[in-house]
Amino acid sequence: YILNNKNKITQEIDIRQSFRIIMKFMLNQDCNTQPIPNFHILDHNNNNIFSTSPKIKEKGFNQQGLYKCECQIPGRFFNNGIFYIDLALTFIDKGVDISFYHKTALTFTIVDPIEETLYTERNGYANSFPGPLRPRLEWKTEKES
Repeated sequence: YILNNKNKITQEIDIRQSFRIIMKFMLNQDCNTQPIPNFHILDHNNNNIFSTSPKIKEKGFNQQGLYKCECQIPGRFFNNGIFYIDLALTFIDKGVDISFYHKTALTFTIVDPIEETLYTERNGYANSFPGPLRPRLEWKTEKES
């Protein structure tokens, strides 16, 4: 499921707001290796934009039990539009073992309320921006002469 920045389950996210993708999984028995949850983000044309997984460093996540993992997505990262998330759980030992891979398990829409963002976020630009991502990156501009 997807939680907005107010901890409410949602499928619609304001372009300016951060949100979290959350997945729960059950290990029915202790495992030799740690499971690796991974999320694959796709655009409305089903093109993979990026995949992400946590850095596995802590011990003890290979024991029987229910687990919850979450990935924080910052605001001002995606462009407006519809996106899909494939959820997967992988084990890597002597090869790759995919425990499960659920295609389009989640769907979300990034909404850009242009009447609010035209001058604060878009610098007065009212047309659409190309591409699935529109990250607000740190910029530095200075006069050199």
